[in-house]
Amino acid sequence: AEAEAEAEAEAEAEAEAEADKIIPPPPPEFMTVWRAKHKRRHVSPPLLALLSLLLFIGALVQAAYFMRTELAAYLPQSKPYLKAACDYLGCTIELPKNASLLTIDDSDLREDPLHEGVYTLTCTLLNRAPYTQAYPLLEVVLTNLDDRPVLRRILAPGEYLQPETPVESGLPADSEVHIKLFFTADTVKATGYRIFVTYRKGGANH
Repeated sequence: AEAEAEAEAEAEAEAEAEADKIIPPPPPEFMTVWRAKHKRRHVSPPLLALLSLLLFIGALVQAAYFMRTELAAYLPQSKPYLKAACDYLGCTIELPKNASLLTIDDSDLREDPLHEGVYTLTCTLLNRAPYTQAYPLLEVVLTNLDDRPVLRRILAPGEYLQPETPVESGLPADSEVHIKLFFTADTVKATGYRIFVTYRKGGANH
């Protein structure tokens, strides 16, 4: 009898323990329907390939737009297509402006022996780039005995090139142009000079 009583007590204890466990209720029916409708969908490989191709083409078009000047310089055969695209988009294709590939050579500044304050500047502008470049600005700085600047002038292409020079066509690749300028500086006494090429309207960095 004692064994039966103990067995019944153990059974009741187990039943109470099972009752104390929290059993989560089943999800509502609408949640089951929502999960069924929003199962993860896999993109088919052909569609994924098409999307990747479209993204690649878009990146190429964007790169061509922002690098149109460089493309036209290194790939002249692409210039007609780039120009047609720019005509449609309202952009322009400028000539390259790489001052590091321009050099001033054989420069000389002399004062006219018969006219005080009248100077003659001669030099050669060389384009060492393998492509046509825009004509730069010339910055001429006259200095005194202490090598300090006493006069500074920035000359546009129309001021230092011959009148018949087609400025808009640019300076051809691996070519040179000879420059001869006359200007007055009667308010200062210059004993030296410096000459720079730049595309900055504020002048070159000295």
